[in-house]
Amino acid sequence: MSALTQSVLYVSLTREHPAEILVRRGGIILCGALIIAYIYFASASVFHAIMQRTAEGNIETARTELATLEKNYFSLSKHVDQNAAAGLNLVKASQKSFAERSVHVGVVSATNGL
Repeated sequence: MSALTQSVLYVSLTREHPAEILVRRGGIILCGALIIAYIYFASASVFHAIMQRTAEGNIETARTELATLEKNYFSLSKHVDQNAAAGLNLVKASQKSFAERSVHVGVVSATNGL
């Protein structure tokens, strides 16, 4: 091969197509956008799980506080009978279930009510 033929092959193989630059730039932008979207959605799901557990804890705290307030109200009113309960729209439970502590602390067993 002559020097001219080698030179032509070398130049033609290294020349980029004009659209190749746009495709490469678009691919880099797309990959960057996908990485950012992945980080956003991963952090959003973790944040959502943390907030859900916090909300569940707040709900349990509110339920406990409400039960304590109801207990205090009934103990302070001293006038609790069937008529007072009917006036508050309370109904008799069909099946009572109580929790009682066994000998070991932290072990709870459920028993049917009276």
